[in-house]
Amino acid sequence: MPNKKMLQLFKLINTLTLKFLILLIASNDLIAKEFIVGVEDLQYEPYFYHTPRGNYAGYSRDLLDAFAKYSNHKITYKKLSIPDLFEAFFYDEIDFKYPDNPKWNSDAKTLYDVSYSNSAVRFIDGIITLEKNKDLNIDSLKTLSIIKGFSAPSYLKNTKLIETNSLASSIDSILIGKTQALYGNIIVANYKISKISKSKVVLNKNFTTFTDHYHLSTINYPEVIEEFNNFLIEQNELVISLRKKI
Repeated sequence: MPNKKMLQLFKLINTLTLKFLILLIASNDLIAKEFIVGVEDLQYEPYFYHTPRGNYAGYSRDLLDAFAKYSNHKITYKKLSIPDLFEAFFYDEIDFKYPDNPKWNSDAKTLYDVSYSNSAVRFIDGIITLEKNKDLNIDSLKTLSIIKGFSAPSYLKNTKLIETNSLASSIDSILIGKTQALYGNIIVANYKISKISKSKVVLNKNFTTFTDHYHLSTINYPEVIEEFNNFLIEQNELVISLRKKI
């Protein structure tokens, strides 16, 4: 029969084995998961866009794919209109939303415990006009083109808003004179107009500009947000190289 010391050794081995299995299961739960990231159904180059075959592409895809490789997660991208994307986020139809920002749809978010990552990239939004209309000001701005789902600056009390489905449509709107200006990202606007016109657009300095950041957000997986933050730090050189493409 096994002696007392032998029984204690067996007990210790069993305890350590059980603890190891628990840690292994917990590790697998964190590392080897499949997630759905909801993304905006917009052509917003160079930040993000969708190829003719419907594939998500651009800086955002490169960044999130690099994170998936780093963390061993599998990511599937689901494109939705901005209003539908928020709805899917709140109803748990997607695991993460990108891009997101605490200021976007903030009233609805008070009902949820939303976790945000550190900055994925900085952006600058504002009132964009053709260069020849750079002297346009708040008193003379009567019409503004804005993408459906975007929020116009609150100080535009007397400006008529014309909604479009894309920034390209907003640019067309100012090129043909349907609207005097558009609201959006100056980098994207410059990228778009360079493809279709010799006209120049500027971020109108007579209006307030908004500098902020894109974040990855989730309601149910804050631990993965922590992983993403670690990725941004540990793979900083890679992230910087990707940002240079913007």
